[in-house]
Amino acid sequence: MALGFCLVILGNVLLLFMPLIRGYAFYGRWDTPMHAGWIKDMLFTHHVPDFLIYPVSHTLIATISTVLNVDVFTVIDFMMPFFAIMFALFIYPLAKMVLHEKTKIYLALLFATVLLFSYTSYQVLANYFANVYTLLFIYAFFSFLAYDISKPSRGILFFIISITMVLFHPVTTVTLIISCSVIFASYQYIHARDFKSAARNMVFLRPVVLLAPIILFISWISAHSYFWEKNSLEVVSWIVNGSQETSADQAGSFFGSLNFNVIDIFELSVKLYGHVILFLICVAMGLVFTIRFFNSYLERYPFVILLDIYFITTLTVLFVNFFLTIINFGFWRLLLVSMVIAPILIGFFMDEFYRNLKSKMVNYFPLVIATIIIVSTCIGIFSTYPSPYTMQANHQVTEHEIVGMKWYYELKDTDIPDKPLRMDYRYYVMIFGTRFTKDREDISFSSSESQIPDHFGNMGNATIDRSRNFNTYVPLSKYDHVYYIGLYGGNREFNSNDFQVLEVSPTVLDVYNNGELNVLLIDLTN
Repeated sequence: MALGFCLVILGNVLLLFMPLIRGYAFYGRWDTPMHAGWIKDMLFTHHVPDFLIYPVSHTLIATISTVLNVDVFTVIDFMMPFFAIMFALFIYPLAKMVLHEKTKIYLALLFATVLLFSYTSYQVLANYFANVYTLLFIYAFFSFLAYDISKPSRGILFFIISITMVLFHPVTTVTLIISCSVIFASYQYIHARDFKSAARNMVFLRPVVLLAPIILFISWISAHSYFWEKNSLEVVSWIVNGSQETSADQAGSFFGSLNFNVIDIFELSVKLYGHVILFLICVAMGLVFTIRFFNSYLERYPFVILLDIYFITTLTVLFVNFFLTIINFGFWRLLLVSMVIAPILIGFFMDEFYRNLKSKMVNYFPLVIATIIIVSTCIGIFSTYPSPYTMQANHQVTEHEIVGMKWYYELKDTDIPDKPLRMDYRYYVMIFGTRFTKDREDISFSSSESQIPDHFGNMGNATIDRSRNFNTYVPLSKYDHVYYIGLYGGNREFNSNDFQVLEVSPTVLDVYNNGELNVLLIDLTN
């Protein structure tokens, strides 16, 4: 069993090494380039930037890069397989504490081999590390609850891990604070069996140990003015005005722009998240099963009950934010805070369900388990790397793009702004770090002012619409063509006619072209 588990993990690691095996210059086009730039800042200035409120993963990568004298990009590509191994290692002690029996533990480890994290393996570095570390946090929290607080080692272990958790991603930390508060209250009530006794007993468990990381977290984010002001203003705006556009509205607008019907949405969801959907169904069935035998499981598997409470609480936070959008944050990232413990709950449910099956069905149940794992594994593999099959463009960043953008940033006229289509600012941070951005007002973070108008302001004319009266550089990569034309068929902000207009318009000058990157100058001032 152990050998088979190690072989599966090795297969996952090899899969996650594909960008290195294929010799990509860099992999990841969303947040990861900015994280790489922030790490470069740390290596250059030898301290954590003021705006970086989740420095753990960045510090780890910077340390490895310095000690081994390896390029930051290469270390980042190595970190993703490393996190996959950490996930498998961290889930074992928690599964052993919660499940007790070898069969349940083996099943949990087996389901943990599925690549649940999908594209986040390369796109949201800080989130991935925080989600993996969540398993260790829950283990320490349960250890803290399970033993007499007079044994200081348990409290010290939880205190250390909870303090370090504060320095991971704040969204994960806030979700854990909410869910662990609910678990703590539930644990007190379960043992006391009435609210009055629970209130009395809570004093003896020294809740100050729980309050310490909360106080530290508030102090930590308060010290970072940019993050605090931005997010506190979002919360105040939501309280006063409500959410102008919720995440649910954004999803509806996205699918509406592609003319998707319900069947199309379901098909794409299965291709992208079929493994997660299967896991959610299994966990939901496990919850029903646990409720049915609640009193029995409360005595034998109290931590399974607490994990169920954790799962329900985190999903509640997820859906409340999805439909109300108090703070604009990705649905998928929040979902993974719940899904990290799914293998344990599924392992418990599968074994208990098997024990309660009628004799005629017992022989078929291992086949059901194998089918779920195989199907989930296949979907996880195909959704890890973007492809036309899942309506995603490859996130490879080529050497030509990096060289071209570096040439462009160093030689462009700083009096003329640039208006990117996708991720121009992220390229700049990735190549130079953020320490130079303060002196470059011609390069700004993505906003309505810094973005090129939809359809290049063309408005159906033969040339770029002069009424827009702007003078700007437009860096276009091969990825932009693939994204807007190949992937979405011209149903988004730009279509094939827009790119054809650029080729013939007298107002557009070709400044640079190396096959992967094309820099244009749109001059409408004359």
